[in-house]
Amino acid sequence: MEIAFNIPGAGPLAQIGLHILSFDAAVHLATGAIGWWKARERSQSLAQSLSARKASLVSTSAFDSASYRERRNVGTVQGLGVQEGVLRRFPKGVESTAVSQDPGIDCLRALATGLLCLCNVQLTTTILADIVPFGLLQGDQDDKLPTFDGPLYTSLRDWVSAVAAEEDCNTFRNHLLGRVSELGNQATGSYKLSPATENEYDELALLLGFLRWMVTPRHKRALNKYPTRSLRVWVAAAIMCELAFSVSVSLVTIYSEEEYNKVMSTSNPADHYPDVVLVTASVGDADPWMRSELPAAAFDVRPQVFPIRGIPYVAFGALWKEHNSVDAEQLVEIWKVAYTYARDAVQLPTVSRRGMVHLKPVSKDTLVFRDNHKLLLGLWSPHLPLILRRAMDDYLPTILEGNWAPDAIKGFIDRRLNGEMMVFENEELINNVYRLRAIILGTVYGACSKALIPVATGHDQNAGSDFLEVAFSPDSVLNSKVSNWAATLGKALGGFLESSGWTGLLLEIATGIEQSQPLNTLSPSLTTQQIKVNNAMDGQQVRMGDVFGAQANGVFAVSDFLVRPPGHADNALLFHVGTGRILNFPVVENGYLRASQATTPPSELHLNPEPELEVLSRQTLGTTMSEIRIDAEPDWASNAQTISFTVRNSGTVVVRVNVIQLLERLMSSTTTCQCASPVAEVPVQRSERWQVVTMYQLLQGQQRSSRRGVFVPDQHRIVVGVQDDQTSRASVVGTLSCRRMVICKCIHCAYTELQKRKTVGSAALIIG
Repeated sequence: MEIAFNIPGAGPLAQIGLHILSFDAAVHLATGAIGWWKARERSQSLAQSLSARKASLVSTSAFDSASYRERRNVGTVQGLGVQEGVLRRFPKGVESTAVSQDPGIDCLRALATGLLCLCNVQLTTTILADIVPFGLLQGDQDDKLPTFDGPLYTSLRDWVSAVAAEEDCNTFRNHLLGRVSELGNQATGSYKLSPATENEYDELALLLGFLRWMVTPRHKRALNKYPTRSLRVWVAAAIMCELAFSVSVSLVTIYSEEEYNKVMSTSNPADHYPDVVLVTASVGDADPWMRSELPAAAFDVRPQVFPIRGIPYVAFGALWKEHNSVDAEQLVEIWKVAYTYARDAVQLPTVSRRGMVHLKPVSKDTLVFRDNHKLLLGLWSPHLPLILRRAMDDYLPTILEGNWAPDAIKGFIDRRLNGEMMVFENEELINNVYRLRAIILGTVYGACSKALIPVATGHDQNAGSDFLEVAFSPDSVLNSKVSNWAATLGKALGGFLESSGWTGLLLEIATGIEQSQPLNTLSPSLTTQQIKVNNAMDGQQVRMGDVFGAQANGVFAVSDFLVRPPGHADNALLFHVGTGRILNFPVVENGYLRASQATTPPSELHLNPEPELEVLSRQTLGTTMSEIRIDAEPDWASNAQTISFTVRNSGTVVVRVNVIQLLERLMSSTTTCQCASPVAEVPVQRSERWQVVTMYQLLQGQQRSSRRGVFVPDQHRIVVGVQDDQTSRASVVGTLSCRRMVICKCIHCAYTELQKRKTVGSAALIIG
């Protein structure tokens, strides 16, 4: 039975208690020098930076700090941990820094919390740098108020980053967006966080104008109603209302000049906050505080967390603003069907010795056989037809001509991506394109969901992938992201996608993280560098990335290779996904979970100088060590912002193992048994110098040394039994270095595979 209680000195994790096994590591990762729980500390740093510029933060009278503090009792910062072979969500939350004793800090925190529902960290910082000097600063001795530039801007950005680390994982955001959704449904009947689809208005100019009006004291506002043509401004107002600012939203949508005059001429009651009114018709004045001088910033819709089955409603419900003729209900249905077809059409992904990922179809029945359908899918990838037969047959005509012709489809997509005006497009062509996009998007999510494992919320097994929650932005349906995903998935179906490209695809799908390098480039990678390691069988180099997970937009995804005992290379292609903040793994500033690149020279394995073995027998390989385990944890000795493996026997550290090196050895050295059943023994020549090494010999001796791995001396060959135990296999493979290594369940097939290679030098067979 789990126990949990308040632990003195545990800081933000006091409520987590003993639910988390690596408790001291989690506290350090939260509050240490590289910690993520920094909002309170950085608010003090921001205040000191302002003081140096002879200014201080103050709250606007349009903000009710007492009400804000009461409202922040709702929600909790969710914590996640990797332990006992699963990604687990803890029942108690992490302490929040959302409330302080300083009204100025609380007002700024409320603004940042609301903006982070809609904007990323950079855009939120840009907006606050404009709003804070306007309404939340007080100069000392009537000095001129400072502008946010140089060190002051950096201090503000660091504070926003720390706030985002908490708020992204706080269920209070679900409360905010849920409340806004309710109001939106009442006001418009079709609430969606949709991007600006026309260039008529600059969304950032409208939002900045509204925020300036909002932080202005009520008695100084010339208007008792604020008309806006921006749905985003209306949404922001609804969020800020929930955060205790003196503003509210009107549930009456203005759609005519008569309605405009009626609404704008009606006075609010004395105790009623000024309304923000949504104007959907080209009548009257709107957005009276719209800013004309703007900072340079793009306004993209920030990914939000949705159940994976809810993605089509978000993706296609937003299209009404641009194309009234689009049948959103039909597109949702197409996505659902394509998702199910794709999920059922593929096997679990596998990785080759060269590090190439292959997502194999379950049968040839999923292959598109119509040439014109293949040609159309070739706009995204020539390999997508491997799994799209059923969806294409269900929703496309057998003959593609006119507005179904590939040239017509490609022309529309190119014009859309180039930002051209879409006013005079053929409605049938528009519907055809979005029908195809629904098929492609559903296929991408369906195929990828095969490799995604939902977070465990209790002691039971993980729920099915339909219960996954992922970060998604409706912008994805309108920009090039879907095409990049489809091209990357096609490479996986064809069997020539690098493992780093597969990792990048799943991390984008799950967390919404923005990759520094596009997935459709020749060498897709989400790493600042790719590691090159020597193939254990033939000495050639294999390109591998060092990223094994990511934290973004309130979602954490981590490779199964770090969660369960890493006995197979294919484990690295599966990812556990959960909403919340990871507590016992380090995440670098850009959101990635990286493997340590540190290695230590191995020591020599002491062997019998005159071995006399003439038969390799599985029965003589000895037993495994029952108390051995392998843990993924921060590389405390080299770089605590990265991950390494630690092998322990009965709790005592035996050896530290490089994650990338272990993965490469498993990937390049594992061979499949070709026998009807594994052969028990194989004869060998005494001159080959074979000898059996037990796990005890291999690992126990390391406890008395410097916790380094061991290498097999030249001209020696060893065989080690791991009895089909993944922990034992990973421990041995990670510890042992030699010129040639073969991993197989069958001793005969392992020996045969080794004989195919140039076996000059040391060699090892890992059996089981």
